[in-house]
Amino acid sequence: MTGDSSLPLDRIHRVSYIRDRTTFAGNCTVGALTATGCKQHQQLGTQFRQRYVNNGFLPSSFDPSLVYVRSTDVPRTKESLQCNLGTFFPTVQPRRNGGLPVIDIHMMESSAETLLAQSSHCPKISYLLSQTHSSKAWQDYHATLTQLRARLCDISGIPDSAFPGYTVYTDGVACRLADGLPMPKGMTPADYELLSEVQVRELEMEWGSDEMVTLALGLGAGEIVTNFDEKLKGRLGYKLMFYSAHDSTVAPLQFAFGIWRHNFPDFATSIALELYTNATGDAFVRTVYSGREIVPDPCPSPMCPYDIWRRYVTRIVPADYQKACQLPTARLQPEGAAPASQTKVASSLLETA
Repeated sequence: MTGDSSLPLDRIHRVSYIRDRTTFAGNCTVGALTATGCKQHQQLGTQFRQRYVNNGFLPSSFDPSLVYVRSTDVPRTKESLQCNLGTFFPTVQPRRNGGLPVIDIHMMESSAETLLAQSSHCPKISYLLSQTHSSKAWQDYHATLTQLRARLCDISGIPDSAFPGYTVYTDGVACRLADGLPMPKGMTPADYELLSEVQVRELEMEWGSDEMVTLALGLGAGEIVTNFDEKLKGRLGYKLMFYSAHDSTVAPLQFAFGIWRHNFPDFATSIALELYTNATGDAFVRTVYSGREIVPDPCPSPMCPYDIWRRYVTRIVPADYQKACQLPTARLQPEGAAPASQTKVASSLLETA
């Protein structure tokens, strides 16, 4: 809810779901951020503080003129962001008119969100997924998983007709393990390893093409490129643009940025894109994936010349998104860098627990 941020705040309201009136027993909604998830983001925020505050790039307190905060309009991503910022910036610069400090979280309506694939207003996404699922490669691969699927249904006590899919099943087990709970009774580490392999393989088959990445996250990637362009032209004051999103955001962006390494994004995964310039005005991008420096596919070194990085990323930025989303008319027919001296801005993408 938005309102007049100048009004004095003298109380805190807390949402409390009625116990046992949710999908599962307890007082949490499906997909809610757990206490473990919050701790993971607090740890990530501490790492960000060490990287961007302790070296003097950003001030110790949160400054809204230097840090832009963005999230999808999903409770989990907003909560993850708050947990992260609590350790990234333990203090916030006071408001001029007094009262509690306010951090604006910039969002879009879900129907217009550029950090998530939107099949509802981009019908070609559903069309291409359908094409993939009906392809011989997909069918042949899943024919090899018949025994695994039957075993998973037996372990969970669900009929084959209710099988949620390998990615959803894997996510469920991953949540249990992250919270220190045992695997479902009857499941072995080998089962989980195979499940994880299937999750990666499906992701590559569904979302690994440039066309799918363009439709899914091309607009979001384009926003990041535009931010960097504006910073280099001296028209952007922010030094850090912070995004809180989803594994379904991070995974396609790994393809977009040329850093896909056959690993499904874990909880609290982060991508940091750091823009540098040297004394002669040359620009470079350094990519850090969950704290580890990584060399994107088109780049000669970790400090990637900006023109090379930009040219590679803009291949998936649509010139006309609506046109790119149109269904085909025949769809009914069968078928080496210099050293850098100053960080200008760091765009961080944060995947939530």
